[in-house]
Amino acid sequence: MNIAIIYGGRSGEHEVSLISAAAIARGVEKSNNIVLIGISKNGKWYLQDNSELDRINKDSSSPLKIEEKEENLISIIPGNGKNAFTVNGKPLEIDVVFPALHGTYGEDGTIQGLLKWQIFLT
Repeated sequence: MNIAIIYGGRSGEHEVSLISAAAIARGVEKSNNIVLIGISKNGKWYLQDNSELDRINKDSSSPLKIEEKEENLISIIPGNGKNAFTVNGKPLEIDVVFPALHGTYGEDGTIQGLLKWQIFLT
């Protein structure tokens, strides 16, 4: 199963999200494929390299980081189901999304609304 963990965001609790998401990523059963999606403080969504997952698994106290590589900028295609997230036009094929966002745009239901209405309803 491809599990996307979305973290970071524009909230004042951005750094708390980095810690929470790292704990979640470490706890996901290893038979699953984890896709890390970091939202920068200015609101851009970036696919993170697999090396970031490797890094936090080696250091159990380390929070996630967000690398803002333009070639990893994520686009969202509304109503495209499992293929709603794309990078350079290539779908990420996500089965489950785990939002690990705190504060504004996270705990207020904004991300859940986006995921439900714009991404997964076809």
